[in-house]
Amino acid sequence: MSGSAEVTDRRVGALLWGLAATLVGMSLLKYQALSSNWFDLGLFENVFHAYVGQEGGAGHAFFGHAQPFMGAYAYLYRWTGPLGLLALQGLALTAPAWLVWRQYGAWPAVALLLYYPLWANALFDFHFDHLAVPLLAGFYVAFERRSMAWAMACALLLAGVKEPFALQTTACGLFLLWQAWRLRGADALPRRWAAAGLVLACAGVAWFYVATQWLIPRFTGTSGGLDADAFTWLGHGIGGMLRNLLWHPWLPVTEALATPGKLLYLFVCFGMLAFVPLLSPAWLIPVLPPLLIAMLARSENYYSYGNHYTAGLIAPAIVAFAHGMPAFWRLCGRVGVPRQAAALALGAALLAGHVLLAPSPLGRLFWSDKVWSYSWRAYWPDERTRRIQVALERWVPRDESVSVATQNTVNWGHLPLREAYFAFPDGVFSAKAVPAWTSGGIAGAPPRARHADYVVLDERRPWFLLDQGCLWLHARCSDEAAATRYRNAVEETRRLYSVVYEDDGFSILRRRNNP
Repeated sequence: MSGSAEVTDRRVGALLWGLAATLVGMSLLKYQALSSNWFDLGLFENVFHAYVGQEGGAGHAFFGHAQPFMGAYAYLYRWTGPLGLLALQGLALTAPAWLVWRQYGAWPAVALLLYYPLWANALFDFHFDHLAVPLLAGFYVAFERRSMAWAMACALLLAGVKEPFALQTTACGLFLLWQAWRLRGADALPRRWAAAGLVLACAGVAWFYVATQWLIPRFTGTSGGLDADAFTWLGHGIGGMLRNLLWHPWLPVTEALATPGKLLYLFVCFGMLAFVPLLSPAWLIPVLPPLLIAMLARSENYYSYGNHYTAGLIAPAIVAFAHGMPAFWRLCGRVGVPRQAAALALGAALLAGHVLLAPSPLGRLFWSDKVWSYSWRAYWPDERTRRIQVALERWVPRDESVSVATQNTVNWGHLPLREAYFAFPDGVFSAKAVPAWTSGGIAGAPPRARHADYVVLDERRPWFLLDQGCLWLHARCSDEAAATRYRNAVEETRRLYSVVYEDDGFSILRRRNNP
């Protein structure tokens, strides 16, 4: 390696280390600053606690979703607490940058660590979806290095992240089938890659069917996966939806064009990479399932670019970016743009996208109070935050049988470590069903109904009723209708509960009478 190349290598490495360390560190600081949420870190903390400490065990891994990795994460949580979960999530999201760097070069690696969806997945609580990034990156690199065993292992493990990712396992199989056809005569292993692709395609479909039609209904009592309300307009059941799509293949396009939020989603996913991935579309085959889900869903959660549902797009988009770079340089040369000027323009575009949206110290919103969860204040506890943490430790009992309902934006310490942990106002005005299990957790049992014994509220944090928040801008609710609903719920709660602690808009309430 020449001296100049070694210096460049060190600079790229330092940049990657700096970005990765910042992202992981911020996820830990955010929890310490009392800025995590019930949706979904608090929810997972409660489920992990139940997995290792209560009846139900493995049944929790198939309640609502099929998430076989839950057992490993539950014991990690038992040993390390929430900071261990967040640290592992951050490392899983950032470590692929080094794999990408060594395989594809500096541009894709830097693009990955500047990519807004990566930061959104790292800093907005905890979800198993983060595992899709290293697994898909590993799949691509294993294919590039002609390591069939590793490619298949990564793609098969991907199906275990959550049942929708089984469809990406199938898409990985289709990608291998395409590559086997493309490389016929030029590669020594086209038939073996085709066989591997066929196995992955069938395995993904099989696991998706078993998970959604047997495992989830057995442990939850309802169908899972794409039977959610967001997709029922497509037809009854998976078969009806598939038939509708086969007869009307234009539906994803018409749905996207009719929904501005979906067009914005596409712009963020591809525009933040200067649309370079679109120059190499074959490498985007594994991204088709999450992309179609986002375009067909009629629930904003699925196509909101700030949600964790972008996790399955990150690695394919970056690999397609890497393979699209040669076409990008050629295109710039044809229109007379010098290589150096094109590189500066591309770097500026990547950085501009990060500055525009990302919740990092380089982002415009980090230094503003406009968006509470993006601001630097969400990472740095003040004196009021410390008082709240002390009050929670003192006034909310540690007894696991004591149920708690908390505002979505207040999740801390021992609050999730109980049998019933609700998002306000669940359990406040009427009893809320709590999952129950048969002996050994081999099947769901009739749920138990519980009221919340304690309620935790903070009027100076974004107002939420369950997962529905108001438009919280500049430390106030900008949606008057949502504000009215929240105030009415708080007023009714105060009628049913006694205040045991109150300080500067923060309150802990205890139910007056056991219903």
